[in-house]
Amino acid sequence: MTASEQPITERQRRAISVLCSKAGVNVPELLGQYTRAEASAYITKLEELVDGSSDRLDKVKPSSAEGGIAHRARTGLATKLVYSRLARSGKDPLELETFQDEVLAVYDVLLELEEAR
Repeated sequence: MTASEQPITERQRRAISVLCSKAGVNVPELLGQYTRAEASAYITKLEELVDGSSDRLDKVKPSSAEGGIAHRARTGLATKLVYSRLARSGKDPLELETFQDEVLAVYDVLLELEEAR
């Protein structure tokens, strides 16, 4: 089953709820019917509303197909590391305004480590 067929996750529901609150918009009434892919696209739109743009991630965009795979792996690892650290400390990472900044900082460290080898 692909992301376009799988139902929205609880984590996506929480993220949408928090982002809707920050953006000053109502949570969609049919949110429970969203697929993972639809929820992901909606989260991206909400982040753009909240942040004003999606330029924050421009500096980490890959330049090739191979770089794209490495980029996705680094981004996933950085997100998991930050999320795990915050969850262990009892904080809800989705409610922190600095979550994306922290992920980008860890991403930069992972990139430096990769370039150093």
